[in-house]
Amino acid sequence: QATSPQAMAGGAVAPREVPQAPAHPKAGSLRPDPERGGRKVALIALGVLALCAAAVAGVILGVMPMINANHKEPSIVRTDDSSSSSGTKKITLGGSDEDDADSSSSEEHVGFKGVTRASASSTLPTDQYADYGAQNLIDGNVTTCWAEGASGLGIRESVTLSGDERQTFSAVSIANGYQKSESLYYKNPRATRLGVSVDGKKVMDVDLPDNEFGSITRFELPEPVDGNSITFTIEAATPGSKYEDTSISEITVS
Repeated sequence: QATSPQAMAGGAVAPREVPQAPAHPKAGSLRPDPERGGRKVALIALGVLALCAAAVAGVILGVMPMINANHKEPSIVRTDDSSSSSGTKKITLGGSDEDDADSSSSEEHVGFKGVTRASASSTLPTDQYADYGAQNLIDGNVTTCWAEGASGLGIRESVTLSGDERQTFSAVSIANGYQKSESLYYKNPRATRLGVSVDGKKVMDVDLPDNEFGSITRFELPEPVDGNSITFTIEAATPGSKYEDTSISEITVS
């Protein structure tokens, strides 16, 4: 600092400081901005995360189609089971049409075991001449008969034959009408069409010729059917010359 001699001698003027210019920093001595550095680190971290996410997405998109290609939902194949007594469709999960066809064709029927019981939807009451119950149909005697007990020709009346266990029905023989005598045969109605059902499922309709007295009609089912019972329903009948009670003397199932 510089002072004039006059000022010092008089003592009236105080010394005055001369302001100094700030010193310039040396080259290379600047410190980094902390805020700017933090943003840079954050951007780098975000970039790394984005690359990781892209890599994971690529793996998922590449692997999932391969998994889906190797995974097949089980197919549902429906086939007619002609040997089923219920007549319903069989549902098999998985497999193919060829496999299912092979399995159904290899099934064997249980075989015929025999008929031991007979029942009817209606029966003509016993009179002084005979009993007309359904059991007469399986007694091996054509001179006895079942006669329905409904009004008219007994259309929709039925008889059911069954055994002691499940069995296979293939063919039927019928001694139609009341075959106790030729006179009674023509006096009573004879069935001319029967509906045939196994375990309640209709298998076929059969037209019976109105043959002469003493004739027996035999027919086969379209294919063997397994079941517990077989039912014959009167669907049409030819009138008798005197009575209205449609009669059948014997039914043999094999």
